Amino acid sequence: MSGQFYSEISGIGDVVYNKIKDLGLTLAQYESDFNAHSSVLARSLIILLIPGFAIGLWLLFRFNRKQCHRTSIIFRVFDTPSTVKR
Repeated sequence: MSGQFYSEISGIGDVVYNKIKDLGLTLAQYESDFNAHSSVLARSLIILLIPGFAIGLWLLFRFNRKQCHRTSIIFRVFDTPSTVKR
């Protein structure tokens, strides 16, 4: 919330502090609630982003099959290190 280059420009700190004051919470309580809610939202966004990404790639490469296979190989190569068991 603070320390970001856009903090003073956006005025988000004032909004958050006003919301905390209205709810009657401390900053630590609000932070734990925010982290819990953002964790749930992150999972929901992943569920929405994966099909959107797949549809976008399908539309982009649906006419050129060779390019589609090259892209698939590139994604597979860059994904390999994270799937290898150590």
